[in-house]
Amino acid sequence: MRHVVLVPLVHDEADLGSAGPALLAETIRIAGPGRWAKHAEALTCYWAEVSTFLHSLDPARLKLFQDGLPVGGPLGRSVVEEAARRGSRNYRLLMDLIDRGAELCRTEDTDLLRQEYDVVSQAAGARDGSRTAAAGTVADADGRARLLRERDEFIAQTIDASLQDGEIGVLFLGAEHQATERLAPDILVHALKDPELVRSYFQMLLAGGHERERAQLTRYLMAPIDASAKTAIADDTAG
Repeated sequence: MRHVVLVPLVHDEADLGSAGPALLAETIRIAGPGRWAKHAEALTCYWAEVSTFLHSLDPARLKLFQDGLPVGGPLGRSVVEEAARRGSRNYRLLMDLIDRGAELCRTEDTDLLRQEYDVVSQAAGARDGSRTAAAGTVADADGRARLLRERDEFIAQTIDASLQDGEIGVLFLGAEHQATERLAPDILVHALKDPELVRSYFQMLLAGGHERERAQLTRYLMAPIDASAKTAIADDTAG
């Protein structure tokens, strides 16, 4: 049996690169300082829980797959090191696992990532009035949905080709993806948090919603990770 631990990504400012400060300021403006302060607390708890869980696994059995990473090996390590230096919790955790003996693998296709970047850039141009916004919005949505499906298919195929029996893949993936649904049937997936609930959390963070439901989702994100996944993996990979 092969296993994949799915880590739905909860990004921090350092994951956003040079656009981070501007996006952070806009997000805080939309969410409000009180809601953002609670989000910062949830973010800290979430990554602490993920780190504790992954450090409990045998690093020699781990293969690491990262959303948006089209290279593995030494080149991939240099990309991870740079993002970790910027303070990304996601990449700092990746770097720590690599140093402990986990293997960093290529995850994405460069051409698909470039195409998605072009679609996003064109959408930004449309919002600035460079082309008809209404027509552009539909085309952008269709293009991004197609590219997301193609990226998910590539990610699933890459994991299937890379992961051997008894190994554990750790997939750091945005909550909008559905790559795990395309994995081979002999790969058992353990989601550390439900991606649907993570998506809902972010929607309510930015768009508002009922306070009670938002508070429930925040508590869910901060809650300890279910230990049953660790038990299932340990029992299957023992020896």
